[in-house]
Amino acid sequence: MKSTVIKIPVHRSDYRIFVLATRLVRIECGAKAPNTLALIQFQFAHRTPEGIAKDYLDCIRDFPARRRVRVSTSRKTRSASHVAKRDRTDRHVSLD
Repeated sequence: MKSTVIKIPVHRSDYRIFVLATRLVRIECGAKAPNTLALIQFQFAHRTPEGIAKDYLDCIRDFPARRRVRVSTSRKTRSASHVAKRDRTDRHVSLD
């Protein structure tokens, strides 16, 4: 399986959530628990465009997304340049 390597800036407080989640998983799974990077990568695996869009909309709205989200491949998507830049406490996680 081919992988695309990208660098994603992750704010220190957001990264800390994954570190703490890794510790919680380690309590349950012991030595078989994934490391922090593997847990972050797991968040990207086996997701559908509709599921990602619904999760995002649920988080930014006061109410859950009630409509079915459809993905059209014929439209051009916005570039990632509109993503807000974070301060110097960002970490860059390479996902491969």
